[in-house]
Amino acid sequence: DKIISCEALVRWQSAAGEIVLPGNFINLFEANGLITALDFYVTGRVCGMLRRNLDIGAPVVPVAVNFSRVHMMDNNFVRHLTEILNRYKIEPRLLEVELTETAFFENREEILQLVKQLHDAGFTVVMDDFGTGYSSLNFLKNIPIDVIKIDKLFFDSFATDGRARLLLSDIIFIAKHLHLQIVAEGVESGDEVEFLRQRGCDMVQCYY
Repeated sequence: DKIISCEALVRWQSAAGEIVLPGNFINLFEANGLITALDFYVTGRVCGMLRRNLDIGAPVVPVAVNFSRVHMMDNNFVRHLTEILNRYKIEPRLLEVELTETAFFENREEILQLVKQLHDAGFTVVMDDFGTGYSSLNFLKNIPIDVIKIDKLFFDSFATDGRARLLLSDIIFIAKHLHLQIVAEGVESGDEVEFLRQRGCDMVQCYY
């Protein structure tokens, strides 16, 4: 019943003024190597916004920023991230590092090391799109993430699909017992909110 965090979303405005969604350019940026520059640009914009709000005494909440799996190959990623925060005098607790579920499975050893470095630096680590890739209970046991975001696909047929509701209940049950925070994405109705509230889900994200 209150705003406790946000997510930074990037859009590309073409020369003609058209708004291009990430699905139409992120793969291109990953292929040509520009994705790291884009991610750090978004990070800088987020830190600038947080700094302005802090300076005027406005309330601030942690902001999640999506980072490409390409960063997992960069040994200097956490250092670059910390440098941006230091430039704006922002505490790491105000920036959540969000990675997609598939990124965790593609580079298991690298992600273990990265999560440790991020935790040592004070960052919260979020796994996005949980339930869309290769969701594994063994993975949840071995990778010390802080937050999982349950993908909106579970709510696409929420009203008619009893199996989706059963899976949601079980995912929340397991995550709570592993002391993970849970965000349900794609939540847009009061029935969905009440269902999640009764099962102990921490947060919802979308247009409710």
